[in-house]
Amino acid sequence: MIRNAGQSPQLDHQPATLFFALTVVYVAFILYASFSFGGSRPFSLSEGFAQLSGVADTFPRFRFHALRDISTNILLYIPLGFLLACWLAALKSLRLTTPWLLFGSGISILVEFTQLFINRYPDPVDVITNTAGYVTGFSLTLWAIRKYRFEVSSVFGLEHAVSTKVQVLQVIRFLYAGIYLLVQLLPLDISVSMTEGYAKLTAPLGGSPRIIVDPLYHFHSDAIAWHQILLEFLGILPLGVLSASIYRLRGRLSWIGPPAFCLIFVFCVETAKVFVISATTDVFHMVLALVAGLIGSLIVTANSDLPRRFGFQAESLGAPRTATLLCSVYALCLLLYMLSPYEFEPDLRHIWSKMRHEINWIPFYAHFSVRNIHSAVDIVREVLLYAPIGVLISFAGRHPWTRRRAVAISLIIGLFLGVFNELAQVVVVYRVVDITDVLLASLGCAAGAWVGFVFWERRD
Repeated sequence: MIRNAGQSPQLDHQPATLFFALTVVYVAFILYASFSFGGSRPFSLSEGFAQLSGVADTFPRFRFHALRDISTNILLYIPLGFLLACWLAALKSLRLTTPWLLFGSGISILVEFTQLFINRYPDPVDVITNTAGYVTGFSLTLWAIRKYRFEVSSVFGLEHAVSTKVQVLQVIRFLYAGIYLLVQLLPLDISVSMTEGYAKLTAPLGGSPRIIVDPLYHFHSDAIAWHQILLEFLGILPLGVLSASIYRLRGRLSWIGPPAFCLIFVFCVETAKVFVISATTDVFHMVLALVAGLIGSLIVTANSDLPRRFGFQAESLGAPRTATLLCSVYALCLLLYMLSPYEFEPDLRHIWSKMRHEINWIPFYAHFSVRNIHSAVDIVREVLLYAPIGVLISFAGRHPWTRRRAVAISLIIGLFLGVFNELAQVVVVYRVVDITDVLLASLGCAAGAWVGFVFWERRD
């Protein structure tokens, strides 16, 4: 950035203010999730301090059996570490030895102490795992910023941002790969015992082996878990798209680089899962990695200058119409996914009863009233499912719209799709309507539109 003569090198506080606001919002979300779903009655002060003495007595005996709670705590505090590290980077005060490393521990201690008086049961292990998640997010962000010399203001597309799009995409891929690896290794019940590793090759009675070496294993049964295969594929696809975009911006896009990156990364992840007792190592995931890398290259190539080599003009391609069509097709696929397993209610009275009594109007109640790893992963999955719609919307309006307008429109469209898909699930057996999914749908579309402008804006 070049300053005019006589201009003082003052620090631009706009990105710092934005990241500080996001940090405050996320801390409020943590407090809401921690305090909103307590017991039937609050404790008195005497009862609370009596329970505190009991917690102190049990501190040396960590309750490691609650591995699913540990996983949830780690995932919940990773975004807090990321946001606070970005705020410090915007203030040019990010370093490894900063006192802000204790911020996550302070929030966790405050939460656990307050739970003494709201009929919740604090646990010293929660403080440790919350801190671990916070430090993980903080450290990943610090490493990414230093490794790629990334300017955090580039996340918001500010005019004074000096980071190139290659740096932005490298940081996004690095953070996504790190979080993906952590999620795959949860709940961190790690063992290096050869006996337990060998036992994973044997399928328990009525179950599946924990190490699947047959790539066609899932296709031998009559009931193929297509939804699980789709979710695994969608988890790897962003790595393929990001890798292909990085190759394109470097001027060496090929059909080998992105699939090779996805294959090597997934191979390392599946190898590490051999040592996680509750995780399943599946060779078929490497096949999905190759396909994700190829499709990522195809998506990026379709947006490159390849059509012009065949004599087409950019105006004749109808990019907005194509993006709108793809967005509609993807929205239809989402609806079909929401309606699975296609077992519908046999009686209209059941549908009316579900609408009257089984709709969850409290955000995140179903996710945090019962704490487990599936609830935490479901939040991330719901956001990622709707993010491609936001990306396509940003592509359709990249010329006439600003980034903020595209995000606002995506937020509204995501809200509409979330409401429609949730109401459609009323007719499906064992499906319930949850206001949380509507909020996550809006968030996913808005996040996709925001990130989408990194791909569609002019090259560096």
